[in-house]
Amino acid sequence: MLCTVGLLGTVTAIGMVDYFAGDLPTIEQLQTSKLTQTSRILDRNGNLIEALYHQNRTVVPLSKISNKLQRATIDTEDVPSMPTPASTIGAF
Repeated sequence: MLCTVGLLGTVTAIGMVDYFAGDLPTIEQLQTSKLTQTSRILDRNGNLIEALYHQNRTVVPLSKISNKLQRATIDTEDVPSMPTPASTIGAF
């Protein structure tokens, strides 16, 4: 009985991951994607005249982003939106 419940839970988890992640792009698609970026119009001295964009985006290689900013972004994204009783038990 316990083995059946465990197997059913595993199959359910795999099915949920496949359902929600099924339309995500592949790693190759992410690496070769051409993201729209901001067009910058400069004068002859290199001063910005205007920035035109549909999406204000500048692609920056990960190697140019400090490790502290990378960790801060990950830590911010990993924080649960609603505190759970297990995470707030230390407050008592």
